[in-house]
This record gives sequence, C-alpha cells and structure tokens, in this order.
Amino acid sequence: MNQRRVALIIVAAVVLLLLLAAVVAGLVISRVVGAVADREGGVQVRTEQPTSIEELKDSYELGVGALELNLEDLDLPDGTTEVEARVDDGALTVVVPRNASVRVDAEAENGALGILGRDSSGEDVERNYTQEGYEQSQRRLSLELSVDTGAVSVQRGQ
Repeated sequence: MNQRRVALIIVAAVVLLLLLAAVVAGLVISRVVGAVADREGGVQVRTEQPTSIEELKDSYELGVGALELNLEDLDLPDGTTEVEARVDDGALTVVVPRNASVRVDAEAENGALGILGRDSSGEDVERNYTQEGYEQSQRRLSLELSVDTGAVSVQRGQ
C-alpha cells in the first residue's frame, strides 16, 4: 500500500508539472505573438496590383503579414523590368504575367520557397530560377524576393 501511495504521488506531481509547463508555454507563445503584432504597423494583409508600368514600383516591403504582388495584368515593356519585394515575417506571393519571361532570385532565412512549381524549405533557403530562353526574350521580368521568416510563392497568372 505504501508503494501504491508513493506511485500516486509521483504521478500526480508529474501531471501537475506537465500542466504547469503547458500554461507557461501558452503564456510565452501569447507574449511572442503579441510582440510581433505590436511591431510598427502590426500585422497587415496587403495586395498590390499595378496595371501599368507607371504604377509599378521598384520595390515593395511589408513588416509582418501577407503581401500579394499581382502583376498578372501588367503589360511589360521591351527589355528587363526589375522588381524587389520583401516581407520580414509572413507570406509573399507574386503572380507573374502568363506570357512573361521570368527570372527569380528568392531567399528565406527560415521558411519555404515555391517558385513556379519548384518547392524547397528550411533555414537559409535560396532558389535561383531562370526561365528557358529568358535572355533572348523581348520582355523580361526579374524578381528579387525575400522573407526573414515565412514563405515566398511565385505563380503564373491565369
């Protein structure tokens, strides 16, 4: 009977320690999420959709959240059009014109890259993609994309 009582006390102590660890972990996670959301500007979801080369900026940036850069309806001029986009923490999605010849240099310090159907993930991930015939193409789109923590996705427009 003494062994049974000792075993119950040990089990109860382990259960209490696990509950305490779960509560502490929850508090730590909520503080981290709160700190990220309290950064300058908070969490944002933004879509940029320039329809002319005059509306297109050289670079786009977002602190925390999701940025979609939709270039699907953009009529590219002759030569190379260069665009940079960066999200500190979150998701960066770029939709490229269906008929554009594309080169992409993308990196994620900690996250995932999905570049026109080619995926990779992990720490310090880099992906350099150049479409076949890019250099000979009349209209070229060169993208420099990055996230600290999060995901970069490049896809063709409809």
